[in-house]
Amino acid sequence: MDRLTEMARIQNQKAKEISREQLQPLDAEGKALAEHKRETFDVIATPVDPLR
Repeated sequence: MDRLTEMARIQNQKAKEISREQLQPLDAEGKALAEHKRETFDVIATPVDPLR
């Protein structure tokens, strides 16, 4: 049980840290990256054998 209580404590602490943080406004580089990502798809780099 000690492991479970420790994990619960860590998760609660992390949730508090996340809720405290505010999102920072994007700079010009961040906006350009976000615009590029909006219209792209993730491409799988590993070749796949369709007959498997």
